[in-house]
Amino acid sequence: MRVSSHFQPAPVIYVRNNGAETFSDRYDGEDFAIKPGEYIAMPVEAATLCLGYGDASKNRAIARLGWAPKAEQFKDAVARLNKFSFHGSEEEAAGKRKGQSHAPLVPAAPSKPSGEAGEDGQEGNTNLIGKLARAQAQAPA
Repeated sequence: MRVSSHFQPAPVIYVRNNGAETFSDRYDGEDFAIKPGEYIAMPVEAATLCLGYGDASKNRAIARLGWAPKAEQFKDAVARLNKFSFHGSEEEAAGKRKGQSHAPLVPAAPSKPSGEAGEDGQEGNTNLIGKLARAQAQAPA
């Protein structure tokens, strides 16, 4: 069996905090903090776990964050998640290049704007960046 001698970095997505409060979380031993109006590069797997990136249902991310301990708080929790946008490049995240501000991986009801989760936690249209990130995340090592 031949072992590759080169390291393949994990795919990243740029996550922008469009809300009014600092977001902080931890993934795989690394702390992430995003101040309001700022963005960071985050591994796709971290964005999925921490913010529900690409998940059709935001239930797992919301439960993990503890944002909706009661069912009546779910709508507000989804609104908090919608304060984050996902970008394929740093230029896009910084607003220097026009592009899709949200990058969902799975299609949902067409009545919702692309990338925004509705009250049920479902996202809008699928896009190329999301498909690429999902393919890279599922590729064998």
